[in-house]
Amino acid sequence: MIRATLEDGPVILAEARHLPALRRLLLAYRVPTGVSDRGSLSEIPRLMSEAARALEHSLANEADAPVDYQPALHDGVLHLLGEHPDAAQRAAGLLAPIRNHDTRHGDTIETSLRVWLTHHGQTSPAAAELGVHRHTLRARVQTAANLLQSDLDSPDIRAELWAALRLVSENSHPSGVSQARGAAP
Repeated sequence: MIRATLEDGPVILAEARHLPALRRLLLAYRVPTGVSDRGSLSEIPRLMSEAARALEHSLANEADAPVDYQPALHDGVLHLLGEHPDAAQRAAGLLAPIRNHDTRHGDTIETSLRVWLTHHGQTSPAAAELGVHRHTLRARVQTAANLLQSDLDSPDIRAELWAALRLVSENSHPSGVSQARGAAP
């Protein structure tokens, strides 16, 4: 068994036979943990990415037990979009009017839109997270709608924007290794 610290969290590499004991220990101390699929040492980057996605799920759901990586649950449809060669380019194209506006005006429309969508379009909690008045956030969301020439009340438009924001975020800030904590067998 090998234990190392990688940026902000521990990583445990272990033989599969040690996993039950590790699970019991992590469960006893309620340590949020993502567990990758089994693999060889040459597959460490993939395994770390799997553990990171499982950990994100564990943290988001406040899981009391280690969460195993499951492709259908942790990769999902957005992950498939990210594998398409044109996906990031199309996402950036969709968001270009907002990004151009933010650059020209020193504004934060993209960030405001992301937080607003994270809060399912609820203005008050999103405004609180951003530290702005709810009317300021409403104005920013309306600016985004105008720039995109879209109706942000449409669930299809919101889903499209959320996917685009996720895709451009993943391509500009590779995720996984820096967030991987817990056990990676």
